Parts: sequence; C-alpha cells; structure tokens
Amino acid sequence: MRTCLYAVLCTLVSGLPQPDKVEQTPAYASALKGGHVHFNCGFVTTSSNPDLFWYVQRPGESPLFITQRNLFGKEDRVPGTKYSAKLNKENKSIDLRISGVSFKKQAMDFGNQSTVKMFFLSGFSQSLPLQVSFFVLFLVLYLITLSGNTLIMASVYMDSRLQSPMYFFLGNLSVLDICYSTVTIPKMLSNVITNSKTITFNQCMSQLFFLHMFGGTECFLLTLMAYDRYVAICNPLRYHTIINHTFCSGMVASTWLAGFLHSFTQAFLTYQLHFCGPNTINHFFCDVHPLAVLACSDTSFIDMFIIANSGMISLVCFVILLMSYIGIISTVLKMQSTERRFKAFSTCASHLMVVTLFFGPCIYIYLRPPINYSADKLISVLYTVLTPLLNPIIYTFRNHEMKSALKKILWETVLQGPRN
Repeated sequence: MRTCLYAVLCTLVSGLPQPDKVEQTPAYASALKGGHVHFNCGFVTTSSNPDLFWYVQRPGESPLFITQRNLFGKEDRVPGTKYSAKLNKENKSIDLRISGVSFKKQAMDFGNQSTVKMFFLSGFSQSLPLQVSFFVLFLVLYLITLSGNTLIMASVYMDSRLQSPMYFFLGNLSVLDICYSTVTIPKMLSNVITNSKTITFNQCMSQLFFLHMFGGTECFLLTLMAYDRYVAICNPLRYHTIINHTFCSGMVASTWLAGFLHSFTQAFLTYQLHFCGPNTINHFFCDVHPLAVLACSDTSFIDMFIIANSGMISLVCFVILLMSYIGIISTVLKMQSTERRFKAFSTCASHLMVVTLFFGPCIYIYLRPPINYSADKLISVLYTVLTPLLNPIIYTFRNHEMKSALKKILWETVLQGPRN
C-alpha cells in the first residue's frame, strides 16, 4: 500500500496586529491510502472573530488553499470536502483532520478547491465609533465634491464666456472627478450603514475596472491641461492655432479611450486570477494590488504588468506635467510686472500641489511590487477622495471668470428661483 506525505501550512487572519500568531504540529504527516491525516493548530489572538486558513504546498509550487475555519463557529465538518476542523476552546487550538487519503496521477489528492464568490472589504477600522466618524467625514467630503464639480459643469455649459479650451478641459475634469469619487465612496458608506463589508466578485471587478478607467483618464487629462497652459503662456500668439476645437475634442476623446484601454487590460488580467482562499481585502475598495496578494494562482506577470502599466503611466504623465510647468515658470520669470509674476507663481504652485497629491500616491502605490501595507488605505484617500474635492477649488474658484459665472448661476437658479 502506498504512503502519502502531507505538508500543511496553517495561518491566522484576524485583521489585527501582533501578538496574533499560530503554531502547528506536526509540520509533516504521512498516511496510508484510504487513511487520514491529523494536524493540530494552536492560536493566540485578540480578535473576537478571526479565521484560520489551511494551505497545502507541493514541492516547487505555490501554497494552495484547502479549507477555512472560523474559530468560534459551530460546524466541525467542512461540507463537500475531506476536511473537518474541531475546536478545543480550553487549549485554544483547532484540530484539522483530512480523511480518505488518495492518489491521482502519481500526485497527492488534497480535495476540492473552492472558488471565492464574495470578498470582504476591511475598511479603515473595526471600531464602531471610528466607523461612524469616517462615515460622517467621507459623506461630507463626497457631498462637497458632488456640489463643487456639478457647479463647474453647469457654469461651463450655461455661460457663453466659458467656451474656451481651458474651460472645456475643466468641464471634463469635473465629470471625471464625480465619476471617480462615486466608484469608491458610496460603496464604503453603504457598508457602514448596512454593517456589511461584503462585495461580490463581479462587483469587485466592476469597481476595479471603473476605478482605473476614470483614474487613468484623469492622469491623461491633467497632463493635457498642463500642456494647454504651457502653450497659452509660452506661445500665446499660436495658442488658438494649436489648441483649436478639433484638437480639443480629439485629445479629450483620446484620453477617455486611453483610460478605457488601460483599465480593460488591468481588469482582464485580474479577472483571470484564481481566488480560492482568504477573501478579506485589506482596503476600502477593490484594487489590483490587494487582490493579487489573495490570489492562489501565479501573479508574477500581472505584478510586472502593474508596474509597467499603472506605475509607468503615472510616472511619465507626472514628468511631462512637471516639464510643462518648468517651461511656464521660466516664462513667468521674464515678466516685467511683479504683480503678474506673483499671481502666476501662486496659480502654478496651487496646480502643482493638487497634481502632486494625485500623482504622488499613484506612483508610490503602483510603481512597486504588490506588497499591501496598511498605510496604503490612507494614501489612497489622497487620490480617490481628496483630489476630486480640491480640483474645483484649485482650478476654478481662483479664476475670476469662473467665480463670476458661479455667482450668476447661483443668483438666477437659487436666490431668484424659477421664473414664470
């Protein structure tokens, strides 16, 4: 009768820092065909509802998920599998039993693998008071973002003075900011209200797709806007020849197309990954890096692709944008009027601040291997929440023509009310 050698890895997932740990004995176990294998996993945790996950690793292969066990659940048997896990509360340990050992094509049969159909978003905190605080904060920020960007869109559409290329780009930026913030914030707010942090696999893939589509499009559009200002300041006599209606329409359409292609490749490759084990995403939205660390399949290609795609797009766009502003600043320095120089420097500084808040975190997140740090959640807030909020303030509310248009709209539609 043939003998099977098992090597099983036990890991604890609780969402809390040290001293959470697990210890498993024995590290290896053997069994005759048709027999059973037994492992004991002791744990130390401060969580009230953690999970234990078991993996099996064949020589030369990545670990494969075999089963999950809630420490304080009631089920001993894992339905439809060869596994059972029995809790010993006194000893703070769980026994894993694998029965019916068999062989298949000269390899060990470790039972059926499951496919994850639901993910859990860890969010910012497990504390209810903190969750309520975050809910109020992000709700207020989201409402301000919607209001500010909607006003910009209405002003550009309704005021005949705002029909220049710059305002055409600003109108598109406001559309993007509304869409971009709507991809992540409403889902996060609904999770707090319903006290459920779940998101289905398809919803997760959809969120990832639209996140990268709107985010990628905004990268290209911000770069295009910097070029528009460069031509307006450094080559004003040829501005209307270069930045004409055909150029504006074509370039804006190109930014949306480029954003779609960028997002499609990211979502398509992520969709091909196999998720069979831990399903808790250490983030408040679905993104490639947090999902890649949960995948059971090989992620080496998608890891390199993220760096080559998202990381390099962010870096190259930021470099081009900086070069445009360097050209603008060099032209501003040649101005004779001190007041004009100060105003131009003030505008450039505010623009550079907001684009740095957008591109800096993107470069940090995507131009590195898929290591998921807890700080990534707070860093992601800068480009998913804060930038869409600041864009209307930085780009338009400091503009005299835009402020006049906003006052006109508010006076006619809000203060005076509808006319008969």
